[in-house]
Amino acid sequence: MAPINKFYSIRPGESLEELKRKRGLSLCELLDELDRIEDENEEQDNLPVRELNFENLSDEDRQAQDQLKRLRGALNKLAPDNFYVQLMEIQDNVPAHNNHLMKLFVKQLVEKAIDEECYSLLYAHVCKALQNIELLEVEDETVYNFGGVVLEECYNKFCYNRSSSNWWSPNEPTESEVIELEAKEGRKRKKLVGIMRFIGDLYKSGMIDVKDVFRYVKKLEQEDNEKCIESLCKLLTTAGKELETAVLQTEFESDWYSVWERILELSNKERGLPLRQRFLLMNLLDLMNGGWVPRLPPVAPKTYVEIVAENQTLHEKNEPAQKVEKAVTESVISNEPTVVATEQEILKFLKSGQDVYTHISNWEIENYKGRKTWFIYAMTRAVLRFCVVGNTLDNQRFAELIKLLQKYINSRQAEVACMYGVQYIIVAEKGNPKGLLEHVCEMLHQTHTVSYIAFLDWRENWSKSPVLEVQGKADAQITLATFFIKLFWESIRPSSRYKSIVKELNSFDLEHLVSMAKLPPEIGKRIKMEEEREQSELNRRERDDNFAFTLSSNAH
Repeated sequence: MAPINKFYSIRPGESLEELKRKRGLSLCELLDELDRIEDENEEQDNLPVRELNFENLSDEDRQAQDQLKRLRGALNKLAPDNFYVQLMEIQDNVPAHNNHLMKLFVKQLVEKAIDEECYSLLYAHVCKALQNIELLEVEDETVYNFGGVVLEECYNKFCYNRSSSNWWSPNEPTESEVIELEAKEGRKRKKLVGIMRFIGDLYKSGMIDVKDVFRYVKKLEQEDNEKCIESLCKLLTTAGKELETAVLQTEFESDWYSVWERILELSNKERGLPLRQRFLLMNLLDLMNGGWVPRLPPVAPKTYVEIVAENQTLHEKNEPAQKVEKAVTESVISNEPTVVATEQEILKFLKSGQDVYTHISNWEIENYKGRKTWFIYAMTRAVLRFCVVGNTLDNQRFAELIKLLQKYINSRQAEVACMYGVQYIIVAEKGNPKGLLEHVCEMLHQTHTVSYIAFLDWRENWSKSPVLEVQGKADAQITLATFFIKLFWESIRPSSRYKSIVKELNSFDLEHLVSMAKLPPEIGKRIKMEEEREQSELNRRERDDNFAFTLSSNAH
């Protein structure tokens, strides 16, 4: 395949000045060259598909185009409802064998994240889930992985779009050239704001740490031009709440306070900034002082369940006399008296410090009259309320109380009910603090409290019983993307605990999956791999039998 136009790599910590010295160019020449490459890329992106020439392509080029087409299709179909289906499709087609193809795909992914604000967090979770895929083609003895290529592309775009589109000619620009410069500067501002929002989402997904974010913050706060101020506001609006929690009691605490002093200084009228930038800074200060509670809910893609709920709400408004069932997005049993009373009673036993095993067992026998799965759901909620302090899990306390959960969790439905309890407390109630959900699920899996199949059942909701709670389901699923990929690869690793996926599923699961006419992507992939493994074993046995027959024939 012909090499693509390469955007000059500006690695983290490297400035335009350093790149200029390396290439022996003046800063004006370097920026002109970068502008020209960016304009060519934009023209190529805007070219209609029918005008692209795919004739006379070699087989290798055609395969590369087909691979990129499948990846683009998966990105275009990405949504909360089918996140794992498309994630597995992307994972299977990531061009780890070709450096140029990998960078081209990463560029398309980052561009979509910049342009599509609604889906930026979804793309960030895709990057987090695939970050450890290593490039098999090595150019300069440096090992690259998918995450490193994404971060390099983000930094390149940040450096380019932060630079100004100045006029380098000694002659005065014409009116049309001034309009062109203003349009180019407007595009750069929009791209810079988008890349800062994506950086914030990458931090929220756990792909980058506080140190990486502060590298961008420090560069933006040093300048007081309009696009840098707007980009700084977008970055802190996106990830400020998580950053504030992370920087306290760390080496970045003083830097955090100095950033806000700088923001307060820039928001003063004496600085002479345009009104729009001053209002952005003041809104950011209000957001921080108000505990990071936004006035409007964040923009996010809607799930099918949420769309149905909105339609039902509109239907109720149009026909108030007609009785309509409650939307399934509501907490189905969160306020059920049996559940609330059970949760409060268990929480009281936990706080008493006495023998909770005996107390809860006796109370459950004497008082509890509800469904068993509801009891597991209520107990999980009580245990998490007792073990989660702020946004941090008390590991020692939770490890002890997991044994209490294991005493009552004796079926798949009970395991799924436990996961719905985790979902309610951590996601719906606490707002899904960074890293907490993954940590709790990791402990539940390592202690064999919740099985791999139960995790899939909860995620796909294929058993549909018990229907407990779906609020926050999409956020929980997407947050656990890396966790589910890890579970999949562990599930196919040969070990004493390995078992065929068909044997792990019971007859109800198989019948229900067949009736749904679709499989969770991991199960479909497992079945295909097991079929290939069985076929390979049959071929090996056939070869051995033929070889033995040949030997016996020669002996006679």
